[in-house]
Amino acid sequence: MRRILVVDDEPKILRLIGDMLEEAGYSVERATNGERARELLDSEIFDLLISDVRLPDSGGVALLEHARKVLPRIQVVLITAYGTVTEGVQAMKLGAFDYILKPFEMDALRCLVERALGEIDLREELDVLKADVRRRRGERRIAGSTGAMRGVLELVEKVAPTPSTVLILGESGTGKELVAETIHRLGPSSARPLVRVNCLAIPSELMESELFGHVKGAFTSASESRKGLFEIANGGTLFLDEVADLPLNLQGKLLRALEDHRICRVGSGKEIPVSVRVLAASNVDLKARVDDGRFRDDLYYRLNVFPIHVLPLRERQADIPELVDCLLDEIALRLGRARPPIDTEAVDALRAYRWPGNVRELRNILERACVLAGSGPIASCHLPAELFERPGGASRGCLAEQVDAFRQQVLLDALRSSAWIKKEAAERLGISPRALSHYIGKYGLDRFREIDA
Repeated sequence: MRRILVVDDEPKILRLIGDMLEEAGYSVERATNGERARELLDSEIFDLLISDVRLPDSGGVALLEHARKVLPRIQVVLITAYGTVTEGVQAMKLGAFDYILKPFEMDALRCLVERALGEIDLREELDVLKADVRRRRGERRIAGSTGAMRGVLELVEKVAPTPSTVLILGESGTGKELVAETIHRLGPSSARPLVRVNCLAIPSELMESELFGHVKGAFTSASESRKGLFEIANGGTLFLDEVADLPLNLQGKLLRALEDHRICRVGSGKEIPVSVRVLAASNVDLKARVDDGRFRDDLYYRLNVFPIHVLPLRERQADIPELVDCLLDEIALRLGRARPPIDTEAVDALRAYRWPGNVRELRNILERACVLAGSGPIASCHLPAELFERPGGASRGCLAEQVDAFRQQVLLDALRSSAWIKKEAAERLGISPRALSHYIGKYGLDRFREIDA
C-alpha cells in the first residue's frame, strides 16, 4: 500500500484530503506544520508528500528539499494559491512532481496523485527491467576489481571459447557456480543447456542413473526408460558441483565418458555418443583426496586440465562494494522491487567483516537487510549484530581494522599485478623495496604467492 503524507495548517482541508485519499485505498499520515512533517519524514517511509506552500513555521519548498534529501525517491505535490504560483514553479525546478492551485476539486487532486504514484510504479518497473537486462547480458555477474578477481576473469575469458574441461576450486560459497555459468555463457555452446548436478546431494545408489540414465526394468523402480544428465546436456555443458563427493565406483565410468564421449544407460549395453563440455567444482583439496585414495588420480588429471582458483571473500574484501551492488540488483529482481540504496556506514561494516560463509553469506545478509529496510535505504541497523563483533565478543575497532585490511589489499594487488616482482610492486606503491618487504612479513603476504603460483 502506498503511503502519503499530507501537510496543511487548515484542519478542514487536511481532513478532506486525508479522507479522500484513505477512501481511495492509500495509507495517510497528517501534519499541520513543517516541524511535525519533518519528524514523520525522518522516521517513516512515504511515497508521496502533499503540502501547502505556506505553512506557519516553514515553506513548502523547504519541506520539499528536506523530503528529497531523506527520501530521494519520494514524489512531491504542492498546493498553492494564485499569489504563490512563483513558488510552485520554483518547486517544480527543485524536483516537485507538480503543483495544484487553490481552490481545487478533489477529483483533480486524486488524478494528480494517481499520476504521481503511477510514475513511481513505472520507475520501479524500469529498475527491475534494467536489473533483468544486466542479468541476461551477463554484466557484472562476476564482481570484483582486485588483482585476484581480475585474474579469475582473465582465465574465464581465455578458456570459455574452448572445449577444455575446467576445474573450479574454492571454499563453499565463493561463487564457483557463477564462474561455471559465465564460462558456459561465453562459450560456443551457450545456446544449449547448462545442466547442474550436485554430487553431494544425490544418493550414491542413484548417481549412476542420474548421470547416464537407465532403461525400463534396469532396477526395481525403473518403470520407464529415462535420459541421464549427460544426454540432457548433449551439445551444452554439464556442471559437476562438489565433484570430490562422487562415489569411487562411479569415478571410472565418468572418466570413460570424458575420454570416449560415449555413455551407457544403466541396464543397457548400447553406447550413446554425447558431446558435452564438463565443468567441475570442489571446495576441498582434490589432490589430498587422491593421496588418501578417495579420488582416482586419472580422473583428477582429466578434470584438472584448466584449474581456476576462487579466493575466499576475506582475502579480497576490497571487492565487497562492487559485490554489494551486483547482489542488490539480483536480490531486487528476485523480490520484484526496486533496488534499494545502501548507506556508507553499512558498506563499511560489510567490508570489515571476515565472511566465513563467503559470498553466499553476504547474499543472505543483504536479502535480509532488503526485507527489513522495506522501500527505504539499507542502513547498518538492518545488518546482523555479529558483523560488529570480534570473535571473542568485543566490539570491532572499525577504523583501525578497516584501514589495516585496506592496506593489505592494496599491497596484495600491487604484488599480483607485478607478478610478485617486489621492485616493480614497490614502484607502483611509491614506497621502497625495503618497506614493501617489511609489510609482506608483517601481514604474511607470501602465503598468497603460493596460492597464485
